[in-house]
Amino acid sequence: MTRSLRDRFGRGPGRRYREVGTALDRIASAAALPGDDRAAAKRRRKQAAAELGPVRAHLRAAPEDEGKVRADISARGLDELFPWRRLNEGRARDLAVLYCFTPYQDTSALVAARRIHTRGVVTDVISQQLDDTRQTDLSSRRIAREFLDQTRILEGPSDHGSWEHVRTFVEGVLAEVSALEAEKGPYRTLYTRAMAAHSHFAGAVLKLRNPDLHWTAEFSDPLHLNAYGEVRANDVADDWLVAEISAGIEAAGFSVPATRRLFTWAELVAYALADDVLFTNSHQQQFMLGYCEDRALADRAATIARSEHQPTLPPSFYRLGRVDYDLDPGVVNIGYFGHFFRTRGLTEVVEAISRLDPQERSRVRLHVFTGSPAAVVQEVADRGLGDVVSVRGYAGFLPFLTLTTLFDVLLVNDAVTTDVFDINPYLPSKVSDYLGSGTPIWGVYEPGSILSGLEIAHRSELGDAHGALAVLRRLIGPSAVSD
Repeated sequence: MTRSLRDRFGRGPGRRYREVGTALDRIASAAALPGDDRAAAKRRRKQAAAELGPVRAHLRAAPEDEGKVRADISARGLDELFPWRRLNEGRARDLAVLYCFTPYQDTSALVAARRIHTRGVVTDVISQQLDDTRQTDLSSRRIAREFLDQTRILEGPSDHGSWEHVRTFVEGVLAEVSALEAEKGPYRTLYTRAMAAHSHFAGAVLKLRNPDLHWTAEFSDPLHLNAYGEVRANDVADDWLVAEISAGIEAAGFSVPATRRLFTWAELVAYALADDVLFTNSHQQQFMLGYCEDRALADRAATIARSEHQPTLPPSFYRLGRVDYDLDPGVVNIGYFGHFFRTRGLTEVVEAISRLDPQERSRVRLHVFTGSPAAVVQEVADRGLGDVVSVRGYAGFLPFLTLTTLFDVLLVNDAVTTDVFDINPYLPSKVSDYLGSGTPIWGVYEPGSILSGLEIAHRSELGDAHGALAVLRRLIGPSAVSD
């Protein structure tokens, strides 16, 4: 095939991309420089940053090559060294408004970061400072790092239920968006996620002020009702924010909500104004749209809704964490990571372990990583299971992913909703993390739940200690005695 004169003698697409390849090769050479101290790492990063010019120039001229460039970076093993922020600087035309975002240890923050990574589009993020309510985990910044341009954190105290804080957050978001759009022009898309509810209120105002903005609103859990079937408290107030959103809902052809409940409003404004409504599972979608009293809004939401389980990160993420955790190779090691709520515990598994005979107990270990280790240690001690159950505090996100690859089995359990709801609307987010580990999963499920229908290696029913005992004995092996 004859090349064009531009390709032969000018800086046509072919030549430009060859220059990208040359720059990436130089960055790969920098990555191979000797030394494992901080000074050597700094030299490698500096050299990598110095070679960015051809890559940025090519992506400005041929943005459709974004995926190709990133694939070539990954193929050279440069994901960790590459100066992603410098590559992405000024390029984001998509926005995420997330009250909870990394580096804070928060389930919603972690899932939102995984959504951004999975989408694979350079994005600006506006979030809330959570120092007073959440611990930080710097390793979690790695999740979305490759696809982040600007990250703006609104300073000040956090509050997940106060209308005053909702309004303050929205005002802060509007100011940041105004400054960012002054530099780069209007955004194309907007992604918000609740928890916390603040995000959707900000999303509603941004959508109303820019109707061409494509808004995707995700629900991590039902907002109107909590896990115990109680209507969440706190009300909206008569202020500019409610007035603007109310006018927008009416202009869209719907009735302004009669309720004053803040969390109910957060659902209804998304149903009325968003372009896409995202649920984490089909039961959650059925449950939330089912209890919505405004059937016109529920019907509208149903036409734009979709259900997607929490994303699973690529296998490479499971090799990034630094862990030092010894496991006895002569026993079956079961890992559990998670909180212990009133609706979610491990009573049937602990009871099953207590029924094992001494020989069986010597061949199994349960490793619990939780946010309240002292309480779990006490329960374990009270049951006389200190020789079988090991309890630790939470690890950072990347160390957690690496830990999941070390165990023989990973344990996850449903929330208990049988006496509260007709359908279980929850899917534990840990399932998506476990799925990427390659380790078999043991699900302790509520009948009919999403977890109960997943293809996993082992399963037993909530409250069924006998079923949990059967799983334990299968794991231990054929020498286990029958009950």
